[in-house]
Amino acid sequence: MVAPDQRRAAFLALRQAEDRSRSGFIDPGSSNYYTGQLVNPAEASRRPGYEGRVSWHHDEGLDRNAHPFVLGIGAFSASQFYSSSNIIHSWAVTGDWQIPISKRLGLTGEFYRGRSLGDFGGGAYKNVLTGTDTITGLSRNTGVEVVGGWSQLKFHWSPTLEANASWGLDDALSGNFYNLILTTSVVPLEQYARNGSITGNVIFRPKTYLIFSPEYRRLQSWRYTGASNITDIFTLTVGYQF
Repeated sequence: MVAPDQRRAAFLALRQAEDRSRSGFIDPGSSNYYTGQLVNPAEASRRPGYEGRVSWHHDEGLDRNAHPFVLGIGAFSASQFYSSSNIIHSWAVTGDWQIPISKRLGLTGEFYRGRSLGDFGGGAYKNVLTGTDTITGLSRNTGVEVVGGWSQLKFHWSPTLEANASWGLDDALSGNFYNLILTTSVVPLEQYARNGSITGNVIFRPKTYLIFSPEYRRLQSWRYTGASNITDIFTLTVGYQF
């Protein structure tokens, strides 16, 4: 027979370390397609997208106000129909983490790898590249292979003050552009192969309903050929929470 305190310990252990899973259907949208069909490629495929995520949570030994330790993996799959001979499989695998380094310091982030993820911001906001094949001389669409991720370090100085620093990268792999001459009529985003960002901010809450936040952000974008473009953004945000 198990003693009551042992049963309680076992129950707490199950709460402190547990597996969680979620799944569902999704309509990716495919807002950036370049064909004459009346519906977008995701709708033309006549099937919804599928996505799911499994995560492991653990909060044993942590302060009750700290976030739990979390590791997760996910997957996404959908079809994009451009023509009967050009159906692209859009997919992604992801990994995410939430790591409480200390009572005041925490690290979060996500990694992804996939194809045709422009509707989620991947591949520099494009699902496909359209151009002329240098081998066959024919026009073709190719799904954009992409890899990227982000991570953020959060520091709680006090109940009213916190600081955040983050880094992110979205890389439409250079192999997407091989043996393909892009058409001159494409939107500028199709020429871009990689985006990167660095962000830092401070959030100050002198009252429960007031928020002040100065922020610096550097955005850097690279075309497939040529120099990168850099933008430095400084903002001061004032908010009222109710």
